[in-house]
Amino acid sequence: MEKSVHIVVLNYNGYEDTIACVESLLKIQYENYKIIVVDNASTNDYATLQQNLARDIILLQTGKNLGYAGGNNVGIRWALEDGADYVCVLNNDTEVEPDFLKQLVDFAETNPDCGMVGPAILEFDEPELIQTTGAMINIAKGADLPLNQGKPIDEVEKVIACDYIGGACMLVRKEVMEKIGLIPENYFLFYEETEWCCRAKQAKFGVYCLTTAHIYHKGSSSINKVQGLSKYLLYRNRVVFVKRNGTFTQKAKFFVYLGLKMVQTLVFDFSNRDEIKYYLHGVFNLIDKKKYPFIIINQ
Repeated sequence: MEKSVHIVVLNYNGYEDTIACVESLLKIQYENYKIIVVDNASTNDYATLQQNLARDIILLQTGKNLGYAGGNNVGIRWALEDGADYVCVLNNDTEVEPDFLKQLVDFAETNPDCGMVGPAILEFDEPELIQTTGAMINIAKGADLPLNQGKPIDEVEKVIACDYIGGACMLVRKEVMEKIGLIPENYFLFYEETEWCCRAKQAKFGVYCLTTAHIYHKGSSSINKVQGLSKYLLYRNRVVFVKRNGTFTQKAKFFVYLGLKMVQTLVFDFSNRDEIKYYLHGVFNLIDKKKYPFIIINQ
């Protein structure tokens, strides 16, 4: 019998993308799955989703914008309580190939070490080109090295062992979540799925990209609706990620690197001095509540 898979799709003011995503999911070649749409306190999407989604799709509301991790975790908790063997976290601005889920589940079932596996994430407008097939992480620089970005999909290996798979689509084994917990809620957006993958690897689970499974990603439309938020959280959360996941040596190297980078900005690139504030907010676990009062994180 097929394993039970619950697919969690997070919506925030993007009901058109969400409906298109769900419509592609309804065509997949897999029987034992449920779709959970979580509305992350959208301005006016909930009623539209109620009217346009099939009745057998679970529609949940968070009540407030909990960010990527908090919103998805609402759906993940529902899935685990409902007996899911696997949870697939899927961005709402994606559309999927009919066989993507069967391929991911089959791979996980035949590779018992696999804790997380993702598909090749392809460009929506150029579907032969890779957006990501995972990444390797350099904690000492708080950076990741994307694998195969921009390459044609037919030029890469079938299975890639990596440090991180893109948060646009992740199939996660139940046992992983039981051991390491759900998506860390310390970021609001960016780096939370990176930490989740790191924790899985630290717990001796494998993290893989299966490049024969394909989804198509339009881009981060939700984050782009708030001016400056993307840059702010990327810089801030880079520091938070290293603080939470680096060894003593990695942290020491990172903060030397960061100090030099801030000095360079002050001397040679003063027009970008706001970046220093963003980094310092990460150092001291601060949030710019004046500019972004809606951000909710667990410290």
